[in-house]
Amino acid sequence: MKKSIKIATTVMTLLISTLLFSQENAFRIGVKIGFPNVVGGNIEYVTPLLGKKLAPSIEYSTLPLNIDPDELKFTYFQVGLNYYFFKEGKGLYGNVNYGILDGELTLNEVESNFDDNKVGTAFVNVSNKSIGLKLGAKLGKVLYFRPEIGYAFTSLDEVLKVNVKFPDGSSENQNETMPDILTKGYLVNIGFGFAF
Repeated sequence: MKKSIKIATTVMTLLISTLLFSQENAFRIGVKIGFPNVVGGNIEYVTPLLGKKLAPSIEYSTLPLNIDPDELKFTYFQVGLNYYFFKEGKGLYGNVNYGILDGELTLNEVESNFDDNKVGTAFVNVSNKSIGLKLGAKLGKVLYFRPEIGYAFTSLDEVLKVNVKFPDGSSENQNETMPDILTKGYLVNIGFGFAF
């Protein structure tokens, strides 16, 4: 019981001191548009650590896309740390992050490699976990603009093995080539948001 009270007291003290000594407008909430997140939300908090230059951040996206005749549903989650190089919580920063991309792809009207009269459907699940580095800049105070570029060190495979199922109950394995933009590990986005 005494140990639980000590832990709770320590956590509360850290939270209160963090709030009291954090930067003005330390909370940021915004939207990012780019790759791999397409469009999603972003939250950042500038802590008093390292001269008010260290800020944890979280990004989340989920999106269904219909690209006739195919369908894609994906989610992207990223947790990271921003370090502002010159000013407290603004200007140029570096980011180290861990990202998880999960996708479900339905490919319709897939032709058989062996029979020109067969057309089927393939279901593909893609999951990619990566560590990434980004360079960005937060420009503005209350309303801000944030461009970022970077690289994820584990990229998606260039060729996916898919199982195509046909209406007659038969199936065959095929290889689908992924677009280059999805397989190279590039991270590019532009963000807009509000600091408070």
